[in-house]
Amino acid sequence: MKFSFIIPVYKVEQYLTTCIESILAQTYKDFEIILVDDGSPDTCPLLCDEWAAKESRISVIHKQNGGLSSARNEGLKKAQGDYIIFLDSDDWWCDNTALKRIAAKIDESNADVVFFASKKYYTLRNEYVEVSTAHHTFATRKEISIDDSMRNSLFLACAWDKVIRRSVLIENNINFVERQLSEDIEWCCKLLLLNLKYVCIDGIIHVYRQQNTNSITANITNKNLS
Repeated sequence: MKFSFIIPVYKVEQYLTTCIESILAQTYKDFEIILVDDGSPDTCPLLCDEWAAKESRISVIHKQNGGLSSARNEGLKKAQGDYIIFLDSDDWWCDNTALKRIAAKIDESNADVVFFASKKYYTLRNEYVEVSTAHHTFATRKEISIDDSMRNSLFLACAWDKVIRRSVLIENNINFVERQLSEDIEWCCKLLLLNLKYVCIDGIIHVYRQQNTNSITANITNKNLS
């Protein structure tokens, strides 16, 4: 089973290496990383090329600036994995066994979507903040109903806390609407219209960086209006 990490890149030269290395450190090795340089004006394009030159599982797309949705859509076109993971380039994974556990959960359940938990990292004050979640309660189940997912805040309106079967996105033409605010909400609503099988894994695996005003997810001009 192969996974595709799609990582839009924009003005994150000080964070990109942390993001990439957190994936390369995974004990499960059958994955690819697609770096989508969204016309970043800093050294990110060069950093992306350097990473691709030294790691065969990393490929790069250089494109004109179009925002987060555009970058994700371009990455999805290139992806070859059985499952897709969207990761913001200023965030990272903090558990190097996470992908192995996700693969085992998929083998056990044949799920279409796997939810995982995150914690926040506040850059300016160097502080981690964990949020109480229900992932532990539901992690042993081989399927979670959409009602339970919604009631227990497992299904959040974001793309980066889910692992999703690529064929679901391709066959149902599920892309991100470009030049639109809160694009993750509409994308998630499209998933809710389908009859998908959901599961989750226990433990926090993702770190969501806060207070990065340059990021592609924080910059409204770049992300939504360009």
